[in-house]
Amino acid sequence: MRTVLVPATLAVVVMIALTGCATQSPGAPGAENGGTVDDRTVDVRGEWSFLGGSDADGPLDTSDFPLTVEFMDGNARVRTGCYSFDQPLNPELEIVTAGLRSRPLASCLALGEDETAAIESLAGATAADRVGDELVLYSGAFELEFALVPAVPLDVVVGSWSLGGILWGDTAMGVPAGPTLTLSADGTISGSTGCADFSGNLEEIVSGTNAIGDLSIGEAVCTEDFTAVDENVRTVLEGGFLIRAADGALTLVASTSETTLVFHPAV
Repeated sequence: MRTVLVPATLAVVVMIALTGCATQSPGAPGAENGGTVDDRTVDVRGEWSFLGGSDADGPLDTSDFPLTVEFMDGNARVRTGCYSFDQPLNPELEIVTAGLRSRPLASCLALGEDETAAIESLAGATAADRVGDELVLYSGAFELEFALVPAVPLDVVVGSWSLGGILWGDTAMGVPAGPTLTLSADGTISGSTGCADFSGNLEEIVSGTNAIGDLSIGEAVCTEDFTAVDENVRTVLEGGFLIRAADGALTLVASTSETTLVFHPAV
């Protein structure tokens, strides 16, 4: 199966330079890609799933609200269900980034003690170790374990799709027929926002996070029914997104807002 690779000039470089010794991760970006490589650097680009950990009170169990995290712009970008926000990282961690814009704070459910403790611990991390697709963040008071979320292979989502709904956290909006998206095996992407046609090339920034290169959106011709739809679709197309595929649906989760687009196979 094939995934889309992005040119180095578009790569999001997010690294933690450790205050102590750590194992350098495979594939850490070199200076030619806007980063540095030395024996203190761990590459933490991508989306990570929280596996478990512990703090001074014992093991942390987040099975009720599984956490995923991206490291961008000096933040740990946390998602669980419809709860999503940027948690600033410890300033002791040196972050080098050319990343996406910070997403806004949003909250729609009450987290338990373990979920809250895990999220708050991110801000206190002073060191990290990575071996392959496994990552550990820690300080003297806690340890958090993560696994890299694999990107969805392009051939899983190739085809024509119709926008069936828009989500903002736990709020849903129905969409009139019109907005579409077509993904081709060569990575080209095209469709309609409901008000304008668009086209470009799907590019992977980091594992699981995508952008559209050479994005072109035509002149908007909107009816009242499509004004809000067009605005939300543009937000996702222009800002980057996570691709998810499950239960026959294609989901684009915006990297710069709380917008999620849910597509179904075109008929």
